[in-house]
Amino acid sequence: MCNVIKSLTKYYDSYILLDNKDFISKSFIIVLMLHQLKGVTSVTGGGVSVFSSGIFNMSGGTISGNRASGGGGVTIDNGQFRMTGGIISNNIVSLAGGGVLFLRGSFIMSGGSITENRASNFGGGVVIQGSGFQQTGGSIRRNTAPDSPNIFRWR
Repeated sequence: MCNVIKSLTKYYDSYILLDNKDFISKSFIIVLMLHQLKGVTSVTGGGVSVFSSGIFNMSGGTISGNRASGGGGVTIDNGQFRMTGGIISNNIVSLAGGGVLFLRGSFIMSGGSITENRASNFGGGVVIQGSGFQQTGGSIRRNTAPDSPNIFRWR
């Protein structure tokens, strides 16, 4: 079954925290189609954190107005994130990955928009570490950072 919890830890303090390899995402997609994740302040993964084989499918909705050190909208650390629609925008980070911080796992983007996010150092839109990122559609644009405003590949 699904574990969707509010984290109280120092590192992950997200609005929604996904941590379960058997997560079935249909009900969560409905939540994001109807609601916004907005105005959360955390260390990483301001809106959503996906780790330990968690799965997050975003087909609609908005993740915006969140603040973190990294991954203002979404942080993926050994989980799966499939973005087919929706908007990740206006998230602000003090380090990197204003919209999405992808550390490891898989991130497949076939639709939606990651736009107008801001990072103080690099990767205003998306920071990618590793090789699990694939973009076949959607857009990553109009993000800001001193280095690599839209996509930063960390090698």
